[in-house]
Amino acid sequence: MSLENKPILGECGGLMSMCSGMVDKDGKRHDMIGIFGCDSVFVNRRHGPTYVMADATPSNPLFKGSVRAHEYHYSEVTAGGGEDFGFDVKRGAGIVDCKDGLIARNSLGTYMHQHALSMDDWAKGFCDKLQ
Repeated sequence: MSLENKPILGECGGLMSMCSGMVDKDGKRHDMIGIFGCDSVFVNRRHGPTYVMADATPSNPLFKGSVRAHEYHYSEVTAGGGEDFGFDVKRGAGIVDCKDGLIARNSLGTYMHQHALSMDDWAKGFCDKLQ
């Protein structure tokens, strides 16, 4: 079975590994998977833990409706401004400007650690994309 275009969800460290590179606290860049064309950069603790409430955007490939989660950041993602985001954050910080969930095809990378029971059917989007 080919994994091409199958759904991928990366939360926090998963988001970081899905970026093109990761910059450590010494400023050394390490190549990562490259699903997203931006880097993650380690920083001193930015904020959190924070309880998050977010709404899925229409372009979100895996989730619909609202989600609850928590987040804490020891890194920043260097979003360049042309990214498509899968969540509008109502409470919390997200990646940038109350946006979270970088999208590339059926992949979603987010700082949020989602609470699966906060949704009626958390896995439905994954199952639909596997068909």
